[in-house]
Amino acid sequence: MLNNCSCNKGFPVISEVESKVSKAFSAKHCCSHCSAYLFDVDLSHGMQLIATDNIANSSNEYVVPKGRLLRISAFGEITSSSTGLIFAGLLTVGAFHPEGFAAHWDINKILVEGS
Repeated sequence: MLNNCSCNKGFPVISEVESKVSKAFSAKHCCSHCSAYLFDVDLSHGMQLIATDNIANSSNEYVVPKGRLLRISAFGEITSSSTGLIFAGLLTVGAFHPEGFAAHWDINKILVEGS
């Protein structure tokens, strides 16, 4: 596991996205198993993320299946007043909560855990 996690049973997941200056965003990652803080990653348009679980969009109309790679199209505010990730061309344009996606991943761990 990366950096600060001693359990070695999980994988990095985004726990929070913070807006920085000039349309930049930072994603805090924690361990999916023990929730230990791991690292921050600067996010930008066009960056690939992976769904670490089945994740519904903010209106619960669409679900990103676990293990799906997606490219960030935009960032926007969503109903919970947190920053959302917007993916175009998924089924439609939709805003998703950042929790449950990851910028660094171990695809085998993601797909096997919880199966």
